[in-house]
Amino acid sequence: MIGPAGAVALFRSVAEHSSLVHIDLRRNGLGSDGGLALGRALAKNTHLQFLDVSWNAFGPSGAAAVMDALAHNRTLRVLHFDGNDLTPAGAAALGNGLARNVGLEEFTCGWNELGAAGGAAVGRALGENDDEGMRLRLLSLEGNVLGDVGVHAISEGLAVNTSIEQLSLDDNGISGTGMTAVARALVSNRTLRSLSLQWNSCDEDAATAFARALGVNRGLQHLDLGNNHTPVSYTHLRAHETEADL
Repeated sequence: MIGPAGAVALFRSVAEHSSLVHIDLRRNGLGSDGGLALGRALAKNTHLQFLDVSWNAFGPSGAAAVMDALAHNRTLRVLHFDGNDLTPAGAAALGNGLARNVGLEEFTCGWNELGAAGGAAVGRALGENDDEGMRLRLLSLEGNVLGDVGVHAISEGLAVNTSIEQLSLDDNGISGTGMTAVARALVSNRTLRSLSLQWNSCDEDAATAFARALGVNRGLQHLDLGNNHTPVSYTHLRAHETEADL
């Protein structure tokens, strides 16, 4: 295990490195100090393209430092950041980073306990950054306790976003109300190709909202509503010819 001290030394070198493009540091116990050091490195580095630092217990301050760095970094294309305790305390940094970043294409940020505040921050970023040239294509926010409030905010951003092609909101405590908000976003969204909402609580009203949305949306190719514990039959959804993964 690299640990915080090793991370500080490593990232000090990464900051100025001119050829390194891929780093995988999953589950290395980098801790808060490691997160702070990574934030400083990303703000300076101009070559790194792929970074996986999932499950390193950065904590709110370390995780927020990495999110802040995204506002300045222009070369990172893929960031895996699952399980780093970003929490609602880091929501502002997350929103600011995504709103100002124009290089990231894939971002996984699952299991960070973002809550409704995190959902609101992401929703604003999806709407605001799109005007600045957002390149983000894949966004995964699994297991973040977003709830209906957080997902409603994300849905508002999604409705006007033109970059996101794959979105996962699995296991976020979303009830029929939140699911309906997502469905309504599909009416105006034209770029989303894959949407996963597993392990939530879709109800009959939400299923009907999806059916109506699919009657208008002809871009979505994969819709995953598995394990939603609803008695509704989705036969009426299957009429949508472009759907391959109900």
